[in-house]
Amino acid sequence: MNQATSSPTLYLAFELGKKQWRLAFTVGLGQPPRERTIAAGSLTALQREIALAKKRFGLPEDARVLSCYEAGRDGFWLPATWPLTAWRTMWWTLPALR
Repeated sequence: MNQATSSPTLYLAFELGKKQWRLAFTVGLGQPPRERTIAAGSLTALQREIALAKKRFGLPEDARVLSCYEAGRDGFWLPATWPLTAWRTMWWTLPALR
């Protein structure tokens, strides 16, 4: 059985701006996302929003989080600053080259 389908998972997409971050949470296709905006760089607010999203979608506290964001101006600092146990998997995309 695929691990992605065998354990509860919260999906998180980031839009990382200079002053604020937009977050969109869901548990899968067909579910309206939970959208929130927090101050840029506030890992405390991020952790709080992850916990609230897990509660909103009825996931256990230890549910894994799969996330993605565009590696732009700030590069890859986000996964490097977050404790390894907090993120099971993180994807990023590179901005389009012009």
